[in-house]
Amino acid sequence: NEIFHNGDATNAGSRHIFLNTPLSTAENTALGELHALLAKRGMVGSETSAFPRYMESQALRILQACKFNASKAVDIMKISVKERVRRLPIAEEDVLSDLNKGFIYWHGRDRKCRPCL
Repeated sequence: NEIFHNGDATNAGSRHIFLNTPLSTAENTALGELHALLAKRGMVGSETSAFPRYMESQALRILQACKFNASKAVDIMKISVKERVRRLPIAEEDVLSDLNKGFIYWHGRDRKCRPCL
């Protein structure tokens, strides 16, 4: 129950921990509906194929932000994919002037424990 706000798993949008925790029945159902809609719109291979790796860890967060509206979540995912393609990877020349200033904000670490700026 500690993964939900005030220990209440019945309210949509109350989850605070998304990874390595069991999903509720409602969350599993919502993810299934989202996956079916993604397959229908051609963003995943089929209803039985897996979420794309960059999307699987964010799917439940996006659903929660969209109040479990799968159609809105698909629209947000499309925007996210376009932005990832447009902005990543970051070229060294894009951040070199900031790096030369000597001040860096460490955002955290990626899955391989490399620092993220």
